[in-house]
Amino acid sequence: MADTPDPRATFFDGVSEREYSQFVAKETVPAVYVDGVPTSWRTDAYTARYKEQVFRFEGLTDSQAHDTSAVTVTDVAGAQYTITPATSITDGSSGSASFEQEVVEVDRERMSPHLWRMIVTRRGGQLFRNGTSIVSPPAWTGWSSG
Repeated sequence: MADTPDPRATFFDGVSEREYSQFVAKETVPAVYVDGVPTSWRTDAYTARYKEQVFRFEGLTDSQAHDTSAVTVTDVAGAQYTITPATSITDGSSGSASFEQEVVEVDRERMSPHLWRMIVTRRGGQLFRNGTSIVSPPAWTGWSSG
């Protein structure tokens, strides 16, 4: 018996992507210790790069719009994405760098008395200290961890 496709995938309207980088933090830390006492210091710069994907669904019923189980969708180019329309956050903080490794946001709005629009935004990031990766990005970004 073939798997029945998720009906929410029928209402998938497309995905948009953007990538950006940002400065996260600067931290002064001991560089050399003599007899357990710091004798010199260095400054570490933390930066991050992010990929954001926005998935749009149009014309969902109330129950479909509020279903938080994973759904797999295919764009017009044939690329497949599996997303979970439930808010979440993964902390990837390091040192004094406050860093969100992955965030999922969900917006639901009425299109009519009986139909909904759902917009799922997921953002995945990679954290760098002085240009070296220290927190790997989520696999869906397609970036290497190095």
